[in-house]
Amino acid sequence: MKKIWKRLAALTLTAGLVLGSRTYTWAYEYSGNAKLYLQGVEETAKSEKNSYYLTDIDGDQAMELLLAEEKTKGDALSVYLFDEAEKTTKKVLDVKKVVAVYRDQDGKKLILECKGKPQNSFREFTVEEGQVKKGDFYSSSKKKGGTYYCNKKRIKKKVYKDYVAGIKANAEELVFFKNNVWVDSDVIGAAQAAGETSLRDDFHLASNYEYLTKEHIQSDYEMDYFQTELSDKLETDLEAMFTDEEAYPSEKSEGLKICRDYYAFATDWDKRDQYGVEPLKPIVEGIEAAGTIDSLSALLTDPLKSPFSNLISFRVSNTEQHNLTWQGCIRPDSFSFDLDLYINTPESAATIMEEDRKAFSERVLYLLDRLGYSHEKGEEILENCYRLENEVVKALPPYSEERENEFYETILDFSELTAQYKHFPLKEILQGFGAYREGSGDIKSFCPEYLAKLDELYTAENLDRFRDYLIAHTVYNAAGFLDLDSAARAAGLIYEGEAEPASREELIEELNSAYEAESRDTGTGGQKLRDNAIFSVAVENAYLDFFVNEEDKKAITAMMEEFRDTFRSMLMEEEWMSQAGREAAVEKLDAMVFQVLSPNEPIDPGYLAVPEDGSFFDGMIRFNASKAEHIASFAGQAVDRNRWSFDLEPLFGPTFVNCSHEASINQVRIYPAFIGERIFSSSMSKEEQLGRIGTIIGHEITHGFDPNGSRYDKNGTLVGTDETPWGWFPKEDYDNYRERVDKLEAFYDAQPVLPDIRMVGNTKSGEAAADMGGMAICLKLAEKDPDFDYEAYFRAWADLWRKQGSFSTISGQVAGDPHPPTFLRTNITVQQFDEFYETFGVKEGDKMYLAPEDRVKIW
Repeated sequence: MKKIWKRLAALTLTAGLVLGSRTYTWAYEYSGNAKLYLQGVEETAKSEKNSYYLTDIDGDQAMELLLAEEKTKGDALSVYLFDEAEKTTKKVLDVKKVVAVYRDQDGKKLILECKGKPQNSFREFTVEEGQVKKGDFYSSSKKKGGTYYCNKKRIKKKVYKDYVAGIKANAEELVFFKNNVWVDSDVIGAAQAAGETSLRDDFHLASNYEYLTKEHIQSDYEMDYFQTELSDKLETDLEAMFTDEEAYPSEKSEGLKICRDYYAFATDWDKRDQYGVEPLKPIVEGIEAAGTIDSLSALLTDPLKSPFSNLISFRVSNTEQHNLTWQGCIRPDSFSFDLDLYINTPESAATIMEEDRKAFSERVLYLLDRLGYSHEKGEEILENCYRLENEVVKALPPYSEERENEFYETILDFSELTAQYKHFPLKEILQGFGAYREGSGDIKSFCPEYLAKLDELYTAENLDRFRDYLIAHTVYNAAGFLDLDSAARAAGLIYEGEAEPASREELIEELNSAYEAESRDTGTGGQKLRDNAIFSVAVENAYLDFFVNEEDKKAITAMMEEFRDTFRSMLMEEEWMSQAGREAAVEKLDAMVFQVLSPNEPIDPGYLAVPEDGSFFDGMIRFNASKAEHIASFAGQAVDRNRWSFDLEPLFGPTFVNCSHEASINQVRIYPAFIGERIFSSSMSKEEQLGRIGTIIGHEITHGFDPNGSRYDKNGTLVGTDETPWGWFPKEDYDNYRERVDKLEAFYDAQPVLPDIRMVGNTKSGEAAADMGGMAICLKLAEKDPDFDYEAYFRAWADLWRKQGSFSTISGQVAGDPHPPTFLRTNITVQQFDEFYETFGVKEGDKMYLAPEDRVKIW
């Protein structure tokens, strides 16, 4: 039977759960879908002959449970629905001798094929308003003249056969889920529904049974997991660091001092109100006074005279194909509407523009009025601004994956790019950033059509439009740096026509909270990532100053070097690799850079210091210019693989709660925010350390050689292509390697996870291979210790991956997470190693048993 699955829809929470004789009294409120799932788990746990399927037959986002029990004369199928009034599951249909079940995708029907003579019969059922209704059935009873029966009415044989053919051609055959391997016991309630088991049958469930049968979440969207514990701890640590000045003095951390100074400067509302909008006037007057296109160009090239717009956005980045140097990256300017959303969703572009421009116009007119402009002049400025934007937008193509790839692959020299434009002063603007200089190297233009259109329009005839564009965008973006009234409007706290505006005290409280959050932002949000986060390096350095334990750093670094040595010896002994392949692999391993808890080379946060003299507005202009200059200074520089560049890539700073192998620079990072009580402590036994942080270290190291990492050479350059996927591998070695990976992917493809949810092996194989690599290194290390406690080691591994979440949340992760579900990470990984079988006495017939020829061994 073909497996057909789909993702679950959002669920509505309901209360209580009764399954058979077992009563659950936890505070967690189970949805109707979750109750049906747990009903299936419990019924299947009673007998391995039972199986179940969950599906939404009628498309109302409420699932139906189909429970099948094998009988001597065929299968009995029961259908359960959730009764909203009684908050429980109820059997609404019972059909005997079912041999196959189909779903009519168009008619929203269940079609049951039942055993009969001389031919099987087909019965139709529909679900309407919480009830199952019987539809037509085509009987297999044969009468004289070759006649069959449908709803007790005689029909011709051809009609019956045509119906059967239609079912086979158009209906979806449902594949039932049997819990004869393992249940996903990380779903809340599933462990208790499945019941206690042995370590030899379900290692994950048995090891974590006490934990899994207790309540650890209260809502549908919570997740209890070691990473959530670490994230909570991080928030607590950051809160304490910023608020407890006695325990965390600014004198001991330049980064913390920068953040606190900024917050104090930003929230001095009396001082900001004294300055009002006056600091903005010379900037706007300078733009207004630009009487020629050349004088306007002079403003665009000076970040202190045109601090909020110079018609382009500039960053630096490195890509897989060009990873050895930092390339400049040019993107379009910020418009009066969300340009990315506008391009990516052309069907709603007009609405996006209209809604965004309404807010843009309100703020611009408000500030122009305070600067002394008439309403009519303000409208004229906006009209010219929008006319210019509209002209440029016409030239922009819609988003496509092909264009995105083209952007990453198209690299030009600075001089080659800037020479293309005769009117628009791109070269001079880049020089103003500090990005265009001798040795600046290469540059990418995300949207060359944008620059081409600017170049076409940038003439004396359009001076008014460009000048008014700069004025409008300058006053719009300046609002947040001015007095209380302007900043509140910029934050959306004051609206035109608001009946009861907030009081000054309420506005200050809201804005102070926003500045507090901004001063602590590490840059993990999408928007902040794009903007490189305002104080990410200062916050990260402050965290490093107070929360990195140097003894832990030394201990973990020593472990990593020991893992490198062990993996090196494993590679040199690997039977499926040629000598050339072994040497190439070892060369990549030895070139791997370790960043453990803190950067090998610290980043000086001084460029983020906010000048505190004068107005907040003037200070932030100079701050932004300093920050932009710092970023631009990397253009053309070689990528230093020994540097942890979280000033340029703030998403992956020390407060990232994870570990990683960065393929494009061949660097392994152990982030300090990831080190918690369940991951590593000096008080742990050797076995516990190996089963926790050890397996993670090995996991990250072997990521450099997994199905993705094997495409990158020792420097992180992408050398594997679709045509030559072996990259740095000798081709014969790569073919041997792919045999093992293919076997791993097929193994995961075959694993049942949740009913109606399919796991695709090739989306999980990278993480699954790294799990096996990490365990292989740990077990190789264990061989050196004759007294090694393997049971403690394996139990530490199982404890590491324990998790609890709702049915909807965990089922949604199956498709979206590249990691396998945690119960499979535990069980499938240990299944591949002889030491597990020897430790727990696992033998053929046990559910944890896997025949030696079926086991997967990569390293």
